[in-house]
Amino acid sequence: MSVYDDWLRKPEIQAAIQAGEIEISSFKVEPTNGGYWAFEDILQEDLPDTPLHQLLRWIVQQINMGHYLIEKDRAGRAVSLILGREVGVSAGSRDERVRDVRRRFLAVNIMGVLARAREGGIEPRFANLARQVAARGSAPGGGWGRLNTDLHYAFELIEILSRVHHRSWALSALPILGRTSDAVRSQLREASRCHLFALHAAAIALCRACLEETLVGLIPPKEVEEQRRASRPHRRDGPPGKLVLLIEAAVRLSILGREAGEAADMLRVLGNKAMHEKRVAAKDSQEAIEKLRFVLHEIYPETEA
Repeated sequence: MSVYDDWLRKPEIQAAIQAGEIEISSFKVEPTNGGYWAFEDILQEDLPDTPLHQLLRWIVQQINMGHYLIEKDRAGRAVSLILGREVGVSAGSRDERVRDVRRRFLAVNIMGVLARAREGGIEPRFANLARQVAARGSAPGGGWGRLNTDLHYAFELIEILSRVHHRSWALSALPILGRTSDAVRSQLREASRCHLFALHAAAIALCRACLEETLVGLIPPKEVEEQRRASRPHRRDGPPGKLVLLIEAAVRLSILGREAGEAADMLRVLGNKAMHEKRVAAKDSQEAIEKLRFVLHEIYPETEA
């Protein structure tokens, strides 16, 4: 852990901590057999009353704090895992244990900062540190850096599971199998997953693409061209785009009703926003999913069994 102690003393890390860019979760420490037990939360219920994501978060927390023991059989195979209070960590004092847990959280959070840097860039003040971490992580004996990075992503994946837990049951099973193309179903599935995973801009873009793919499969090109000729004299904002023509043609051909046509156009506008604005919010992703599903349900209504 001395490597992390060195990093924690670096001015750029201390500045990030002071600015709240690297946060430390609150936790408690209690004496137990063999040392001290640290924890953030205590589970109140068993499965299924406790959601799985809460249990998994508790498990990863305990692993991060060092409260785990892998038991092996005579052949050296891992056969059991003990977690929590029964696996106390020895320390000279409670304060020493608090400092150790604090370092553990900071180590994972620092690896999180650097993981996000590899995904989307880094502030110049962290560039040299990122190079040092990359070199150490790829070198022999760099297991702690990789483990702490894995722990960072584990916590992120648990947050995704939490969102799935709360949002997935709000999505209805649309009756489109065998009624539309593989491309439409694939885009709908990917858009729904991006929404669940909080990839908001990607979710909106895929919703827009799914809408366009659906209408292309239903409206012959000659009808789109007829719509183009009909629309041209009435527009002052330049020639209409392909999706505008598809939506207008769908309404004219009674493929979409007025309300569904308005929903489709609102989805088109959301798609433009996702492409051209710096940030989109979760509510935009939610609205895009709802508009797309409303349109698809109008085109492919439920039928009697």
